[in-house]
Parts: sequence; structure tokens; C-alpha cells
Amino acid sequence: MSEQLKRKLVLGSLAVSVLLSSVGTSMANIALPAIASEFGTSFKSVRWVVLGYLIATTLFSLLVGRLGDLKGRRGILLAGTSLFATGTLVSGFASAFWILVTARVAQGIGASALVVLPMAIVTEAVPPEKTGRAIGLLATVSAIGTAFGPSLGGFVLGLYGWRSAFFLMTILALASLFLLLKFVAGKGPAELGAQDSSNFAAALKAVYLDSSLTVQLLFNLTVSAVMMTTLIVGPFYLTKGLHLTAFQMGLAMSAGPVTSIVSGIFSGYAVDRFGSGAIIKFGFVQLLFGALSFVCLPSIFGSFGFAFSAVLLSLGYQLFLSANSSSVMKSVVRNRRGLVSGALSLSRNLGLITGTYAMGNIFDFVAKGSSRLGATPASIATGLQVTFLFAAVLILILLLKNLKTQQRRTNETRFLNQAY
Repeated sequence: MSEQLKRKLVLGSLAVSVLLSSVGTSMANIALPAIASEFGTSFKSVRWVVLGYLIATTLFSLLVGRLGDLKGRRGILLAGTSLFATGTLVSGFASAFWILVTARVAQGIGASALVVLPMAIVTEAVPPEKTGRAIGLLATVSAIGTAFGPSLGGFVLGLYGWRSAFFLMTILALASLFLLLKFVAGKGPAELGAQDSSNFAAALKAVYLDSSLTVQLLFNLTVSAVMMTTLIVGPFYLTKGLHLTAFQMGLAMSAGPVTSIVSGIFSGYAVDRFGSGAIIKFGFVQLLFGALSFVCLPSIFGSFGFAFSAVLLSLGYQLFLSANSSSVMKSVVRNRRGLVSGALSLSRNLGLITGTYAMGNIFDFVAKGSSRLGATPASIATGLQVTFLFAAVLILILLLKNLKTQQRRTNETRFLNQAY
């Protein structure tokens, strides 16, 4: 077997792991209204099906990355995949709401390995000049999971109920476990560079004292919160505001992720060709345009306006994600790439939690408070507009911060050139 073919099989196996983590979020989101109906829970309570998963993934992301650096990334990834499969299967059979949430927490712990370790492993598997496109591939597969999660989830939900979505995820988890065992070779710490003798706290401090890295992690957090707004607000707007069926909602929700699929590899090539800095700036501009589109287009064109706005927003996200992740992973030493990948995952999941909770609360407050009759189709539409207007303001702040940071670096470079 040629080295090129081996590399492709490794990338493919890792891509399936990434696919699992994105499906674990998006497919559960699409089932929230049905879960709330079966267990008789409110909108605020049912969000714990998503929050429990995300919080667990967040809390364990740094630890999983560090364990991967010290004990070997393949073994930790296999253990995480097994736990993910177990939690998913229990979720499908849950007879009470607390059992479902508990199983989702276990699923989230396993998902932390699926999110963190593939990026660290793939950085080792490809030459440095191809890092952007490799990370772009993983981002594309993540988008595939986000896209097919809502559409496939909406389809099976309409035919067989919400439990079938978790059974589908179980099958995918078992397939991923097989691919990892067969095609991804294990590497011990000695093969990943010099052994890092510092303890967890010291290694973590070294990462977060890097001011440049901290800014990039903050960018990642905020952009993820904006993207999660679409996933958490969208199903309620489309079903309660526009009265779409579950399948129609799935189609509308998948428009943005499908765009990410198409643009993912292109984004990676653009990063390798033009550099991370330029693509991050362009991604912010596109994200701002997409967020503002949500304020205007759905009220005029309904579900088509929602889908088109999601396309614009997702294109900006894909550009930003490929550029920011590539920039971060290239800048760290080999024996801490697992930990830094965990820091990226942590910032992303903190953003997803913020989008789920804070942005969800803005939507809920406006949708109910803007009408004396409670949440009506008109007030739900207003909630969508206000929520994404707030998101647009956040993106604008990031864009200005990024421009200021790049200008400062340019000035520092000019000063050094003049000094020497």
C-alpha cells in the first residue's frame, strides 16, 4: 500500500470521527420539539439535551487532549468512540427525561475525544504545506454531519420518532470504531516529539499565557456562539413561526451546512494559498453579512430567506474555521498539539453553550415579551430578528479587533525592519 493511500485512509477514518461529533449535536437539535412533547418538558428544560452534551464535551476537551499527548492519541480516541456509542444507544432507549440527559452527558464525554484528537493526529499525518486543506477536509466533514443531521433526522423523526435518530448515531459510532482500529496507527509520546515533563496546570498556563493564541480562541468562541444561534433558534422559528413540517424544517436547516460542505475544501486551499490572516478577515466580513441577512430576509421570503441567510453565514464560518484552526495548529510544538486542539475545542464548545443558552434566552425573551398573547408567529419572527442583530454586533466587534491586531503586527514588523 502506497504512502499516499495510507494517508488518505487515515484522513478518511479521522473524518468519520469528526462526523460523529457534529451529528451528535445537530441531530439532537432537530428532535428537541418531539422530545419536549413526549416528556412534557418546557423549551428551557429540553435544551439540557443539548447543553448536557456540550458541557460534558467542553469540560473534558483539555483533559482528553493532554492525555492524548502523554498516553497516545489513538488509544484515547478509541476509548472516547466506545463511550460515545454506549451513551448514544442508552439515549435511544431512555424511558425518562433524566435518563436521556444523563446518557447525553456520557455521550458528550466520549465526543470530547472525537472533537479534539483527530485535528492533532491529522496535523502529524500531512506535510505542513497541506495543513490548511487537511483541516478544511475535517471542517467539511463536520459540516456534512451538521447538514445531514437535520435533514436525515427530520426524515426519520417523521417516520419512526425521535429515538430512531439516536439509533442511527449508534450505527455510525460502531463504523467509526472499526475504521480507527483498522487504519489509524498508534503513536506513543516518544514518537510525537520530546516528552513534555510539565504537569497539566503548567502546560495549560503556557498555552493561555500566549496572548496571540488567546485572541484566536476568543474569536473561535464568539463565532461558534453565532453559528449555534441558527441551530437552536431555527427549529422553533421554522416550526412554530412558519408552521413547517419536520421534514421541511430539516431541509431548510440543512441549507447552510450544505454550503459548508461545498466550500470546505476550497477554504482549506485558500488558506494554503493566501495565508490564514487574509482568510480570517474575509471570513469575518462574510459572517457579518450573513448575520444581517437573518435580520431582513426571513421576514420577506420566509423559509427561503432563512435558508439563503444560512448559506451566507455558513460560508463565512467555513472560511474562518479553516483559517483560524490552521493558524493555531501550525504555531504550536508537536508534543502540545493535543492540548492546544483541546483548547480550540473548549473555546468552540463554550461558544456553542453560549449560543444555546444566552442567545436562546434572547430569542425566548423577545418572542414571548413582544406580544401580550405570548409567543405568536409574528413575535417569534421578531425574536429571530433581534437575536441575529445582536449576533451581527458581536461579529462587527471581532472584525474591528482583528483589523486592529493585524495593523499592530504590521507596525511591529516595520519597526523591526527599520531597526535592522
